[in-house]
Formats: sequence, C-alpha cells, structure tokens
Amino acid sequence: MKHKHIIACLCYSLTCMASCQVENNELPLPTAELSMHIVAQIEGTAPVKSRYGGDSPTLATFQQKDSIGIFVDEEPVVRWEYNGELWIPEEKVYWPDKDSLHTFKAFYPYSKATLYTNIPMPNLKQQDGTMESLSRCDFLIATTQQKYGDNGVVNFNTDSTSFKHVSSLVQLKFMATEDLTNATLNKITIVGYNITTPTTYSFINKVKPSTNQSDTLTISPNKSMTQGNATIYLIVNEKKDTSAVTLSIEYSIGNQTYLAETTDFPYKTFTGGMQQNVQITIRNKTLSITGAGIKPWEGNEKFEDIIIDAKEK
Repeated sequence: MKHKHIIACLCYSLTCMASCQVENNELPLPTAELSMHIVAQIEGTAPVKSRYGGDSPTLATFQQKDSIGIFVDEEPVVRWEYNGELWIPEEKVYWPDKDSLHTFKAFYPYSKATLYTNIPMPNLKQQDGTMESLSRCDFLIATTQQKYGDNGVVNFNTDSTSFKHVSSLVQLKFMATEDLTNATLNKITIVGYNITTPTTYSFINKVKPSTNQSDTLTISPNKSMTQGNATIYLIVNEKKDTSAVTLSIEYSIGNQTYLAETTDFPYKTFTGGMQQNVQITIRNKTLSITGAGIKPWEGNEKFEDIIIDAKEK
C-alpha cells in the first residue's frame, strides 16, 4: 500500500538575543541562528484532518491540542503542543551548538516523564472499541540523531525517523449477515498474557511491563447491526508469549442472548507496530472468523477465517 505522508511542521521561531561582550570567558547567549525547528510525521499518515480516517481508517495524523514530549540529549523533556498549524514548545528551545551530533527522542502522548527510560504508556483499560479511544491509547515514539544542518531543522519525517506505533492493533470486523443481521453486540472480551498490563516505555530497553499483570480487555459496545457491518478497534500490548488467546462475543437477538467463544484465535502473539485484522460472521449460532490477516499498522485490510460455536445464555 502506498504511504501517504502528511508532514506536520513543529516550528518555533525564537526571538533574537543581542550578542554580549565575552568577559571572564563567558559563553555567548543563544541567538536566533540556533533556534530549533522540527519536521515530523506519523508513519503511514492519513491525508485527512481527523486523527483516524480516510481511505484506511487506522491511519493516524496529529490534531489540534495534541501534545508530544521531546528529549534533547540528556536534557529534561520539553512539551510541544500542536495549534493546528505549528507545534509550540512550553519553553524556548535552542540548539546547543552547530557542530556536535545530538540525539532527539520524541513520544506521544505527552506525559510528565522525568526520564527517557521511564515514560508512562496509556491505560489500555480505558478503551471502548471506537476510533476515539484509539487516540487515547495509541503510544508513538520517534528518534533521530543529527547535527545543526540546514536552518536548524530536526527531521522526524523519514522512514526510519517518523513516529511509530509501539503497541499492536486488533481490528474486529463483524459482518451484518446471517445471525447478526438484526443482532446487537453487547460485550467483547479478548484474553491474552499481559495484553493490558500497565507499562512504561524506555528509549533504551523499550516496553517494560509492571508487576501488576493484566490479561483481559473487555468492552461493551452495545452496537446494533441493523445499520450494517460493525468494526471494533482494540490496542493491546506486544505479546511474545505463544500461550492461547481467547475471544468471546456476547450478542443478543430480540430477548435472547448468545455467547460465542474460542481459544483458537488466529494470533497467539501480538507484535508492536503491527495490525491484526479479523473478520467475523455468525451463522446458525456458529461464529466463523471468515478472514484474518497481519500487516504493518498502516491501514491494510487483509483477512482470514476461524469458527466458534455459540450457545444461549
């Protein structure tokens, strides 16, 4: 799939400061010549103004009032907020010098992280399966190393330096056919080792789960299928363990409630930055996963199949 890149310019023009006479070996103050500008994009960015949408709804872009954090070398994190056109830092930012190689570490969403080795990641339990909850739970990181270069621009806009998804996306597409034609999706639960454990991110050691293990994610969409197919979006932690993953779906037709459950989920592992797509049809009270596919989290729509028997509750 062809990438469509939206470049969000994070620019902040610093005011000129008069050069001072160097006395007693004092260093000169920073000048506008060393003002810092940043160009950034999310990998696979969607060419739309909404955070998720366009031709592929799971592609993301930044929105007004989004905030990111940026560490420069060993300096404390600085918060930058998007005003719809530019990113404005909470305090003035200068290049330390023109000649040295500097390291930049950026993350979204902003949090009051004091160390780049211990950044809190979003609480995955706050999801409800909608597009809106993706923006609350999607954690992005970007890194680059460079010198001052042309006009002091820091580039987060190449394949290797653009913002990337740290967690994994599970997309469940329910087909409004057969038993689900007039059904309501009441509850969806996915269970897998550590998939919702609270985590922190380290730019050295990557994701660090806490000792407060959590394996379950449950949402209650109360989604009527009478208007057509329904898609549920879930973000989970990376899962390298190959233990079983369980999917259960509670749905109702009229006054009768049914439960479909399987431990034969197509994926036993979840990889950070990847998107797992599952297409589900329920026929004669049997849940059939009629498509599943795994691709980079860039909005791909490939699917495969599994089957689950449903029973009355």
